[in-house]
Amino acid sequence: MAAETGPVTGLTSWYNPGYTLRMKTAVSIPDRLFGRAERVKRRLRISRSEVYQRAIEAFVNNQEDQSVTERLNKVYGAGSEENRLDSLLDRLQCASISREDW
Repeated sequence: MAAETGPVTGLTSWYNPGYTLRMKTAVSIPDRLFGRAERVKRRLRISRSEVYQRAIEAFVNNQEDQSVTERLNKVYGAGSEENRLDSLLDRLQCASISREDW
C-alpha cells in the first residue's frame, strides 16, 4: 500500500510531526551560557526556543553581512585593481576641486 504525501513535502500521511512543523534539534552548550540564556528568557518573558531562535538569527545575519562586506572590500578595498582611478580622470577631478570654494 502506497502512503499518501502529507502537507510537508516528502513526509507520508502516517508521519506525525508533533505539535509543530518547525525543525527540532538538540545542541550542547556550556552550563554558564545556558544559565545566561535562562536569565534572558525570564527577563524578556519569552520561551527558551525564542531565545535560541533570536540568537541564531542574529548570528546568521551577522555572518551574511560579513560575507557581503568581505566581497565589497575585495572589489573596492585598498590595493584593488578595480579601486584605482584612471590617471586622467584622477587629475581632472583634483583640478575641479581646487577651483571650488570650500
